[in-house]
Amino acid sequence: HGGDSNKDLIQVISAAAGASCGLTERVMGNTFTKGARVLGFQKTIVGRRVVEFDLGKASVPGTYKICYCQGGEHCSLNLGFSQDAGVLTVSGLADSSAFFVCYLRSECQLTLRGTGLQSEDSVMLVDSADGCGVPGLASSSAFT
Repeated sequence: HGGDSNKDLIQVISAAAGASCGLTERVMGNTFTKGARVLGFQKTIVGRRVVEFDLGKASVPGTYKICYCQGGEHCSLNLGFSQDAGVLTVSGLADSSAFFVCYLRSECQLTLRGTGLQSEDSVMLVDSADGCGVPGLASSSAFT
């Protein structure tokens, strides 16, 4: 991290209706690789001291609230995270293991669910034996 550890923490909670910093339980720990409650590190950026929080990689798309606790033993309780620090949106597909079936000479529609998906996004159909994101394996076919 390249900074000094401090005692400030953030906690990630759902942004669902009724969710409130200081009252709502944090999201599951595997939502982010470094957990849903993380310790901050002090850094200097452009001559100013800031506190940085590293959640790691996100594994579940969605919209989350970030709640802040300004150090101390009270940060072991949800009540200590009563300061709302903002909203975090993680974009991506909600279910990467979806299974679709289409039949020859019939209409075929795929419905993908997730957060932050846009009409400009695209999909590529590859043989189920091939992996997604592997260069050179996909062959194109005409679909209308």
